[in-house]
Amino acid sequence: MIEGVYLMPVMNETDRDQLIQSAKFLFDKGFSLESSDEYSIRLRGEGIQFVLFYERYDEYSDIYIDFLPENDLYSVGWIACIAEGTTNIDYSKKLENLLAILDFIKNNYDEVIDIDYCKNMRQKIDRFIEDSKKKQKDSK
Repeated sequence: MIEGVYLMPVMNETDRDQLIQSAKFLFDKGFSLESSDEYSIRLRGEGIQFVLFYERYDEYSDIYIDFLPENDLYSVGWIACIAEGTTNIDYSKKLENLLAILDFIKNNYDEVIDIDYCKNMRQKIDRFIEDSKKKQKDSK
């Protein structure tokens, strides 16, 4: 361990197995397990990669969708929050957060794998963040 740096809990084998089982619908859609380690699982499909990860230095987990030909990456966690109007998240529950995001992907698969949908959601996320900053500033 680097002095002064605390690494957050890793993705243990039980977590990894549970996540892979919950992602079975992606395997059914032609995705395959590209790699897996103590912090991430990479599932690759035709031109798309999902990266499920536990942040190493923070209490945070997320799933990114990477549109490989375009080299464009989006946070599905943020997309789910904005799409469902849920921004009150307990980030310390890394496994539960990833399972919820996988459920969102399963229920909204066609939208999530559409790069135009992700671009539109990124604009909504940016507006949400800007509005939140403005509200914080105005309340001081």
